Amino acid sequence: MAQIDQLKVHTKINSRYTIFDQSGSLPFSVVFGLCRRSSEDTNPRSSILDTSGSVFNVQYALANRLLQLFEGDGEELEIDLSSFNAEPGPHHYISLPPPNARPGYWTTHCESFLYKIDVESDLARLLKPNTKYSIRLATKALAVQ
Repeated sequence: MAQIDQLKVHTKINSRYTIFDQSGSLPFSVVFGLCRRSSEDTNPRSSILDTSGSVFNVQYALANRLLQLFEGDGEELEIDLSSFNAEPGPHHYISLPPPNARPGYWTTHCESFLYKIDVESDLARLLKPNTKYSIRLATKALAVQ
């Protein structure tokens, strides 16, 4: 069986709420869409990804430069790591089915993982009112086990 050479991750801010509500009334999440899509991936088993200490823990990933946070016009934010909690976080697992188990085109069959931004977190305190942000992968390495 071939080893998985490529795991494409598409990241977007949850489109249900485009504004981060600091009161916590509207739950706000960063949504990751994941799909195994390498043509060389012939392994018939599902892949299990551990989110702890990876890009899927957004606060950890920003503090460890796995993700980049951009403000407004696309300038990367300098994050003051001295007050930022950069713990790997709890273990959550994502199961990705093999490509041969997916009917149709890969973009319509992505698995979703939501990272909820807690209003009391260091990350939430970093976000300024009336400001637009975007998050991008800083590297192709996802730091997953």
